[in-house]
Amino acid sequence: FLARELGCPGVLDLPRGVLKSRLTKDQIGARLRDYTQKYVICSECKRPDTHLSKDGRFTLLICEACGAQRPVTMRRVVAPEKPKAPFEVGEIYRLTIEDVGRRGDGVAKKDGMVVFVTGATQRGVTVNAKVTKVLGNNAYAVAQP
Repeated sequence: FLARELGCPGVLDLPRGVLKSRLTKDQIGARLRDYTQKYVICSECKRPDTHLSKDGRFTLLICEACGAQRPVTMRRVVAPEKPKAPFEVGEIYRLTIEDVGRRGDGVAKKDGMVVFVTGATQRGVTVNAKVTKVLGNNAYAVAQP
């Protein structure tokens, strides 16, 4: 919780936790107060005699002193969606050759990707190219007549 809230790397090495960043006491204290208010202190009687319990898909904070229950939202990290590659293997694209590589292949760029076109040897020529392979930010294609 602390590492995520403070935006720094951390390691939990029981019985202690190590945060790998320079932080002030105030920064850490504020995050600890937030944590205790959210996950420890009862919102009704303000006592720390609580425990977390999972009820179906909800996590509840249950107070042992007064019996109050309230849902606690657990923060989940959502993986960002991968952007769709601008090239599909087997498709034909119209590309302008910007440069010629060491092997004599034409080099074109489109949507942040570099395309190596076999059979296109002149700079400035626009060709139809059939994509044969896509690897990372590179695509490989063959010039079509």
